[in-house]
Amino acid sequence: MHQTDREYRWLNGLTTHDMESWFAREPLPAIAFPAIMSVTAPPSNEGITKDSFYVVSHEKAPKWILFQCPCGCGEVVTLSMQRVHRPRWYLRLSRNHRPNLQPSVWRDRGCKSHFCINDGRVFWCANNGRLP
Repeated sequence: MHQTDREYRWLNGLTTHDMESWFAREPLPAIAFPAIMSVTAPPSNEGITKDSFYVVSHEKAPKWILFQCPCGCGEVVTLSMQRVHRPRWYLRLSRNHRPNLQPSVWRDRGCKSHFCINDGRVFWCANNGRLP
């Protein structure tokens, strides 16, 4: 069994109570993405600042998510929300109207960052390109 299979099974076995108690014990990271901006055309890469989080929609259907990589490398991360694409991501609003993104983002080029976004906060995964 691969390590990713073990991690997936472990994550699937966690209950909401397990996650809430873990988060309660850990200090929360700063809010990286305070709001979600809905647009009908993607902004230029130069127009995407470090705290902006865009959802590009066409005819009211969300298609793409764009934001600057939170590691500080300056690259724009583009994620598909379309059913025809694999992988695809799911976006929900938190109670505070900030992004919750699933699954995690694991960049296979550049900085190799691996992170989750929950309530607009970036949670770094242990198997991360930014860790030594």
